[in-house]
Amino acid sequence: MGSEQLRGLGRVFRRTRRDPKNPKGRIQSPIWWVQYYHRGKQIRKSTGETRHSKAVLFLKGELAAAGSGPFGAGQAKGLAFRQRAENLISDFTSDRSLVDEFLSAIEPFAGRIEQL
Repeated sequence: MGSEQLRGLGRVFRRTRRDPKNPKGRIQSPIWWVQYYHRGKQIRKSTGETRHSKAVLFLKGELAAAGSGPFGAGQAKGLAFRQRAENLISDFTSDRSLVDEFLSAIEPFAGRIEQL
């Protein structure tokens, strides 16, 4: 089964080490590990699982807890439309006047968008 990867979400893998009995050989751990990035920092954790499917579920749980990827709500949960729009725009510009101008232009549509 080897190392498998969920693209863009992190990866599930098994660690290997040198075989002391065979210098050219490698021994693969029975335990699955996960690796993902959160806020630019690499995170590696042992799942404690020997089944790949349970390790994948562990990774999904970690991503949800970190609030990244499609499995987590992230920090946007519970925010009003205006606040979400403001956060999005401020990520792309430091000019506050542009943010205010855009928000005033979309304000009439905010109620309809929040109902979706």
